[in-house]
Amino acid sequence: MKILVPIKRVPDPELKIKLKDGVSRTSAGGLAGSTLTLEAGVHNAMQFAGVSLNEALTMATWAPAEAMGWLGKGRLAPGADADIILLDEKLNVHWTMVAGRVVHPRPTP
Repeated sequence: MKILVPIKRVPDPELKIKLKDGVSRTSAGGLAGSTLTLEAGVHNAMQFAGVSLNEALTMATWAPAEAMGWLGKGRLAPGADADIILLDEKLNVHWTMVAGRVVHPRPTP
């Protein structure tokens, strides 16, 4: 099954986006996209849909990569891109790795 995705247009460079109370809006007040983080989406899937951590992570990583045809994404396997996040038991991100390099270490308290 193929999933069709809309063609992205180039954003208007004059468009101003403001983030307030966790919601992104245009200067005219319209919604300007989601601010949901991956870990929050995983948590929501577990809490509201009752899926396991493994199922939620699959939904957030492998399933979208597979739908888009991105063979090197969404999985840990020889030849894959080595894009990884390290989560603790509360789903807090401790670091992010892209192409095998840590790019966003969590600041130490």
